[in-house]
Amino acid sequence: MLSVPFRGVYCPVTTPFDHRGELYPSKIRQNLTRLNRTGLAGYVIGDIAGEGSRLATDERIRLFAESAPAAGENKTLVAAVSSPSNAESQRLANSAAEAGFHFAAVRPAPAAGGDAAQALYFRTLADQSPLPLILLNEGPEKAPPALLVEIARHPNVAAISGSGGDVEALLASEKPLLSACETRILEDWRAGVRAFLLPLANVAPFYLLCIEEALRTRDEDAAADLEARGRQALAEVFGRMGPAGLKRAMDLRGAYGGSPRLPGLPLTAAEAVAVEQAIEGLTS
Repeated sequence: MLSVPFRGVYCPVTTPFDHRGELYPSKIRQNLTRLNRTGLAGYVIGDIAGEGSRLATDERIRLFAESAPAAGENKTLVAAVSSPSNAESQRLANSAAEAGFHFAAVRPAPAAGGDAAQALYFRTLADQSPLPLILLNEGPEKAPPALLVEIARHPNVAAISGSGGDVEALLASEKPLLSACETRILEDWRAGVRAFLLPLANVAPFYLLCIEEALRTRDEDAAADLEARGRQALAEVFGRMGPAGLKRAMDLRGAYGGSPRLPGLPLTAAEAVAVEQAIEGLTS
């Protein structure tokens, strides 16, 4: 039975590629099997941490089809369907529904032409998607929080995700709110957030789950200590180095990271050492 969504830690999963830069199905399954052993609430497939913008539509559809059977029965599955095109996003949402996903996550459309075009993109997809939408609003492309609050009134919008100072503004939507900022977990919890999208869960899921458990049991001092001790890793591994840093950290922790897809660059030797130092001491 599916666990109650929008509570706990969700992992935006990386996408494994082989030496040719193609999808690596066996490693997709291997990584998810490893994560299934944790108390993570669910997975986001094909988003920024998963290099979704570097995948063709057919590849993302295949990624959804490979990921769904490998995910644990109690995990919430979220398919990232963002695209410059409504038609392409709709096709991705349809395919995710057929694969067994529970929600579709969508970001502002790149170069959509202002707030009116963004609103049309979101509303059209909300009208047509067979899956409830989660509106994502962190990363390189962002929409004004007020616009997302307005879009969230649509009955097929299930939740909103934000980061930083946007969290307080997005609470006005009265929809469940997910935070995507690994360096302010405690602050967002105090604001009322109960679900977190944390890329570092690919690397150290148990560490992040310890923070969430401390918050659930009202031990804010322990949560603050854990967050402070992990701040370098929480900020640097993905925040500064992107998927390449995340994948290097995964390789160091026994998961399959591999290389980012071109034109993503591998880490320099100095960056690789910085990742190793950043995750030292984090329970995986």
